[in-house]
Amino acid sequence: MLKALVRIAQIAFFGLGAVALALWLGIGFGGGRKQRSLEPFQRTLAESAARDVARALPQREEIRTVIVGPVAGDLDGQVAELLADEIDRAGYYDVVSWEDAVAEAREREKGAVLGDDAPERGGEADAEAALKIARVAARATGADGWVRAEVSRSSGEKGLGAHVDLAARFFALPDAAEIPGGAVRSARRIETRASLDYFAPWMEQVHPLWRLFLWALFCAGLPFAAYPIVQAVTARESNRANAALLGALVLLDVAFAAALMGFRPGWGGAFLLAFAALVTFVYNFAICDRIDEMRK
Repeated sequence: MLKALVRIAQIAFFGLGAVALALWLGIGFGGGRKQRSLEPFQRTLAESAARDVARALPQREEIRTVIVGPVAGDLDGQVAELLADEIDRAGYYDVVSWEDAVAEAREREKGAVLGDDAPERGGEADAEAALKIARVAARATGADGWVRAEVSRSSGEKGLGAHVDLAARFFALPDAAEIPGGAVRSARRIETRASLDYFAPWMEQVHPLWRLFLWALFCAGLPFAAYPIVQAVTARESNRANAALLGALVLLDVAFAAALMGFRPGWGGAFLLAFAALVTFVYNFAICDRIDEMRK
């Protein structure tokens, strides 16, 4: 009876691999999380492009605080947010987001500069209006630099061929003189499915509960799928061999979890991976011990 259950578990385990391969080839689960104007593939590329631009901006000692935005072509401010976050993360400049700049200008001028129908996001403002806002906000925040950018993007064919082109210009305030070397650009494109820029957003579209289910199924089936190997290793009655076996099983479980996170887990994901390693170690230890008892 137990051998039959093991055989069923092995078939289910490798069947899961076939299903995962089919999904990779384009079947998809559907029902992914809703996104704003940037689709998942575009957002992944925009994050990389914003990081490139932030690192390429010249470092000027006379400038300490920069206003970031607007980004032309940025429909709902997502690219401006990404660019502001990356410049802030680079650590050289203090950052004032475009939303904060608009709010400061509105408060300082009581709507005189912005008007009653002023855009909340700079992507909808023309260059002259944006400069007025930046100058007013600079007086309120002490900002002495301004980064204005534009973005173009496309989704490609289901992510393949998607691209984001982000170009930025760096100005000193209040005179709006362009900083030498301050015109920087980054173009990112998904050329192949064998790319993290494709895989991470593709995986992001799968609902988290589906991913959790797949991971649980993988972890539950793995020691049974490796039944002959587990028996052979435990038969040696070597602590070193047993430890290597457990380590390999846990490593595979954690690697699969990382894949379900698109191999970009972040700090929160890293904590979850550590927790997953602990849980799967306990589970694999119990199952391998049970298989060893069956052998005896």
